[in-house]
Amino acid sequence: MHAGKAKTSEHPERTLTVREDSEDVFNAAPGQKINFWGAFTVWQLIVGAVMISFSAVFVKLVHVPPTVSGFYRVFFGGVILLGVVLWKHEHPRLDRASWIKLLAAGLFFALDLFFWHRSILYVGPGVATLLANFQVFVMAAVGVLFLKERLSLFQWLAIVMAMFGLVLLVGADWSHFSPLYHWGVILALISAVAYAGYLLCLRSTRGATGGSSYSAITITSFASALLLAISLKVEGESFAIPAWSD
Repeated sequence: MHAGKAKTSEHPERTLTVREDSEDVFNAAPGQKINFWGAFTVWQLIVGAVMISFSAVFVKLVHVPPTVSGFYRVFFGGVILLGVVLWKHEHPRLDRASWIKLLAAGLFFALDLFFWHRSILYVGPGVATLLANFQVFVMAAVGVLFLKERLSLFQWLAIVMAMFGLVLLVGADWSHFSPLYHWGVILALISAVAYAGYLLCLRSTRGATGGSSYSAITITSFASALLLAISLKVEGESFAIPAWSD
């Protein structure tokens, strides 16, 4: 059946629409039926985006070292994802190359959190998050230089505008900022590179996990947690959380 073609729902009590696709969840005409689960997926995405947008703020507010907050983020996330994998009965059979790529993704993600959390403390959640999101341009550069991808004119213009914005944001008064602020900017940009490496490693294993990303992200989460735990011991920090509010 072609995508978008209407069909009869087998579960009318669960259905607000009877479309196979969920692309037009918010653009349905009056009286047009919309797939309930498609709408639910969109709202899951929105709620997840709102929750993750506050992560930098929480890193700033809690009274624990940046590596500690990074460790607990991926550790608790890995535990929850492991529960999802077990509930969905996922049993991906990964070859050696896929394992290496997933562990490399865990390394890159650990580096991302290590540098980004410190940047948040030095320059604040807003600037640190904005600079870390320059990973999209790192991804574009890798695509052009190594994957032979071609960027559209719009994408080139977006890159130029982003670089111009970066200069306006931190370059105009660079000499007036403190050394810690300088380090915060540098660490956020390193974080962007690390996160791009994480995404590239995950993308390279997409077909090896049986079409699901839960198993892959579970593995990378625990790998990141292990590396951050090692970093904690090297730094001489404690896993202790001083208060329930943290």
